Amino acid sequence: IHFIGSYLPLVDKPTITIENGKRVGIVMDKEGKLHKVSLTCPHMKCGLKFNRLTKTWDCPCHGSRFDIDGNLLRGPSTKCVSKAINK
Repeated sequence: IHFIGSYLPLVDKPTITIENGKRVGIVMDKEGKLHKVSLTCPHMKCGLKFNRLTKTWDCPCHGSRFDIDGNLLRGPSTKCVSKAINK
């Protein structure tokens, strides 16, 4: 379904978009709530991948892991990716 330049995400399937020049990932949970994060890991700027099994955003470069809302679960990153969207 196409909505004015963006796509409605499917459950557990991330949609990637650009906001303010930054890559952003959006995932819809089973309840229909949208979760939006920056797709750039703050540690070394690698691109995050959504893990459908654990419902986390994972960095394939150094192993940082973020929850569905971008809160840091495991480093080496020391920052969340949820706050990076508005900067």
